[in-house]
Amino acid sequence: MSLISISDLLAGARPNTHSVAIKDRGHITLAQLRADISHNADRLSERSIRSAAVVCEDGYWFLVGVLALVKIGAEVILPPNSQAGTLRGLAQEMDSLLTDSDAGEAAKRIILESSETEAAPMRFDAANSRVDFFTSGSTGEMKRVAKSLTLFEREAAVLEQMWGAEVGDAAVFGTVTHQHVFGMTFRIMWPLLAGRPFHSEFHVAWEPLLAMLHGPAMIISSPAQLSRLAGLAPVALSARPRMIITAGAPLPPDAAIEAREIFGCVPTEIFGS
Repeated sequence: MSLISISDLLAGARPNTHSVAIKDRGHITLAQLRADISHNADRLSERSIRSAAVVCEDGYWFLVGVLALVKIGAEVILPPNSQAGTLRGLAQEMDSLLTDSDAGEAAKRIILESSETEAAPMRFDAANSRVDFFTSGSTGEMKRVAKSLTLFEREAAVLEQMWGAEVGDAAVFGTVTHQHVFGMTFRIMWPLLAGRPFHSEFHVAWEPLLAMLHGPAMIISSPAQLSRLAGLAPVALSARPRMIITAGAPLPPDAAIEAREIFGCVPTEIFGS
């Protein structure tokens, strides 16, 4: 399946029944994604939201929150975590906090909701979107990094050109958060635009993830987690992932060797951003 833009995806370039995500072992269709974006965008418009942070434990609801804000032309702020100190430091930057949990102050919190009604194909302007990440600078203070969804589309196009044929129709698993640019790019946006379903949960422990490896898969991970594979049994030949991608720091050689012994493939390292 060829890679398409977010605008084309939401405008109906793929069937309503197309699977965009896997949540609680069930598939979420494009029709449901579109309905959830539209429903939550209407709720945000009613509150005249112009800038909001998105902090979600679940990758699907994270995507819904980001796209609902973009749909109404609001600025998207992505804190690196849900810690109270982090959110307090950004309080002046945002009108509200979109979440699927009890993160942040109740007065600013908006819990994302599922829609029970269908939504028609929608117009969507990715080019004028603004998505702000916060990362640690050289002083340790949070530094704002602005991107647009169009940049994510361009990055996804490059990744698909490099590895799309190798990954094929593999579902995407992750052990890294979508709140960071690496996780959002590789776990959410690339598979979304390329037509692969992503698992909405990111796994802190390896055992639950390994138990879900039954078909073609790609795993998005990090050196910290790939260095904690000791004691895991090798994955069955039929369940081995097609690709493992890691970023954030150099992967120790012994961790790469151990990953190959367990998963049957050597992790691919991403450097830079």
